[in-house]
Amino acid sequence: PIMAEAARLASRGAPASAGDPNGYAHRCSFDLFNSLMFGQLTRLADPETGRGQEENRMFCNTTVRGMDTLFRQMTDPMQKVLFDIGITTGLYKDMSSSFDTAFGIAKKKYHAFRERSDADQLTEAEKSSYLQRAILRQKEEGEKVSEEEMVELINVGLVAAVDTTSSMLSWNMLQLALNPEVQEKLHAELAETILNHGALHSESLRKKHVPYLHAILRETHRVTPSTPTSVMKENSLSDIEIHGSIVPKDSLFLMDSYSVGMDSAIVDEPNAYRPER
Repeated sequence: PIMAEAARLASRGAPASAGDPNGYAHRCSFDLFNSLMFGQLTRLADPETGRGQEENRMFCNTTVRGMDTLFRQMTDPMQKVLFDIGITTGLYKDMSSSFDTAFGIAKKKYHAFRERSDADQLTEAEKSSYLQRAILRQKEEGEKVSEEEMVELINVGLVAAVDTTSSMLSWNMLQLALNPEVQEKLHAELAETILNHGALHSESLRKKHVPYLHAILRETHRVTPSTPTSVMKENSLSDIEIHGSIVPKDSLFLMDSYSVGMDSAIVDEPNAYRPER
């Protein structure tokens, strides 16, 4: 229910963010993941209800800045050369500072939640949150996961919300804007779902109830994924032979999922956006 409320508030705040769709997507995604992680509403996506959320807003901003500087380094060969010879560049310092700030906020949020959990002061929504269930599992299993690891997991989850999830949200909004007939068909499906189920919630959004929504998500991911590579791995143990070719030890593998989805030998008219496939 609290995620549905976060989505409702985000929808209400959309008109105020018409000039900043990327920032809006970042705030939407943070609100949704925060409600899942902590069982708390942050309301960043709605400027009318999101006042007094400076720390959460700073988490979003520093995460975006950190990811921006990270990708700028990844696409600049000179950055790798300088790093290998021990030179710390301005971009690296900026990235490190941004992520350190975000991690500090995530750590503070965890400890504040943990104190209230230990004092049995959580709301019903917080008791159903991912973090509270993880804390209970931690106590039952003898703390196999340390508190520092818990903070890391929370930080990664929130960073993924602000970065990857917001990216997919932005691409979906763009594809719907470029394909009004798809948007109309989706609107009709969601309207029928609300009529049949009373509201949009986890059950009513299952594939059997909204198959076209799920088809849109898959088609958007095929045409405009948040990242064209799904997996990055390094063969750190030894050279590897693949179909007669030797890949040297310490090489980085990028699993290219985007090209497969855009291959005309696999997908008919791959450049066309057709969720009905």
